[in-house]
Amino acid sequence: MENLLKDIPERTGVFVSGGADSSLLLYMLCQAGHTCVPLTIDRTARHHQLPYARTVVDWIQQYYPDQLEDHHIQTVSDDNIVAERRAICDALELEYDIDTWVNGMTKNPPVKFASNSERDTRRDKDLAWKSGNNIRPFYQLDKRDIIQLYNDMCITELLDISFSCETSDPACRVCWLCE
Repeated sequence: MENLLKDIPERTGVFVSGGADSSLLLYMLCQAGHTCVPLTIDRTARHHQLPYARTVVDWIQQYYPDQLEDHHIQTVSDDNIVAERRAICDALELEYDIDTWVNGMTKNPPVKFASNSERDTRRDKDLAWKSGNNIRPFYQLDKRDIIQLYNDMCITELLDISFSCETSDPACRVCWLCE
């Protein structure tokens, strides 16, 4: 587990969507003693994830109050997300003296899908551990590995309050993300 977090600075920004991956990552970083600045990017297309992100950060805050800075929630437009997110990160980097962001992006599982709408094709190619100042500690893992980590760490309660379904709210409980 420690190997997943190696080379991540003690103070870091963490993208928190409220999904299983980013929730686990934030928990693991706090447990390992990192000071984290949680950032949730509220997008129109995924506005349903915002309550889950809040719930996850609040849950982790109960166990690691000294490891979490304020949870920042910023709304961006879907058509200009990259530029707006970069501006938000730049401002938080100055405010909190951080230079690295981590996210919980994982690779797709090796299964066939009924349609490409269920699959984030960016996750089909080999992901890099680091891109610019963004680190993806879970880049070689898929959802099965993430679920195993939750079980190994005995934190399925956190998994239960996260939300990874990208197509519906409430979760459909049938697609590969929800299984």
